[in-house]
Amino acid sequence: MKLYISVVKFNWLKVLAYPFEIIAFFASRFFALGFLALFWYALAKSSGGGMDFRPLVAYFFIAAAVREVTYGQDTKFGRYIQQLVNRGEINNYFIKPIKTVPYLFFSYAGETAMGLIYAVTTLVIGLVILPPMTWFNVLAFIIFIIFSLIISLCFNIIVGLLSFYSPEANGFRNAFNHINKILSGSLIPINLFPAGIKEILLLLPFPALIFTPTYVLQNQLGRVELLQLFLPALLWSIILIITTRYLWQRSVKTYEGVGI
Repeated sequence: MKLYISVVKFNWLKVLAYPFEIIAFFASRFFALGFLALFWYALAKSSGGGMDFRPLVAYFFIAAAVREVTYGQDTKFGRYIQQLVNRGEINNYFIKPIKTVPYLFFSYAGETAMGLIYAVTTLVIGLVILPPMTWFNVLAFIIFIIFSLIISLCFNIIVGLLSFYSPEANGFRNAFNHINKILSGSLIPINLFPAGIKEILLLLPFPALIFTPTYVLQNQLGRVELLQLFLPALLWSIILIITTRYLWQRSVKTYEGVGI
């Protein structure tokens, strides 16, 4: 763990060397978030009072925090792996006496640590706008954040592994990102979908990336509803861990001792 902490610190210091990049990062993030809030504000106004704007604003601020902490959108860690594969630099990590995936993840985490500051900021704003009802909501939020991180990392690794098999892997990644933005609740909260579609979507792994952690923090949940959210997240976490481990080992089977 000491090695990984050093890796994070080293890559974080590289980011601090470019203050303009830091300013651009926050400007782009808050601009996109503000535009999204403006869109839903206009939609709430046009509904004639049938849609409460305040919970929606809180939802998107908290969702932005979840997205940054868990890398639950855009699969940028997957792109990071793809770039290493395409340039042949992934071989440099295979020959080192380290666990490749954790090392790559902490390297990437150090480079994107600015996102944690952004996440804390948006989370605090979201909680100020709409505080959680009970401490149970906070506990449930933490648990579902763990599921979100597991599922997100698995998706990112799988997307990254596509570069072993196709030179057009980046196209697959872009298609996946577009689907993910809709089905994860990043652009449209899943609870706003029609009942039948909502029930189907909640069986998929995508809502667990963003919608589910945000939803459990904001709403009082009954036991049945909580289980309906918990069981798919748990099941998909297990399935994706097994699948990702198998695909990784299969993809790098020519390198002895490499694994997750």
